Amino acid sequence: MDLRVAALILIFLCASVVGTEGNIPTCCLRVSKKINQSVLAKVEKFQIQRKTGPCDINALV
Repeated sequence: MDLRVAALILIFLCASVVGTEGNIPTCCLRVSKKINQSVLAKVEKFQIQRKTGPCDINALV
């Protein structure tokens, strides 16, 4: 019985670690003031990165 409980706890811990990997944010590390117009024309979507969250700088990603 103890082995089954230990195995169940191990499975639960492994599942919780794997499940949290998707929540690690990807942050911009630097910004560019000048962006080529041809690059801007290809933009399909963007996200606003704020320094009040987990990232250190404000940026459009």
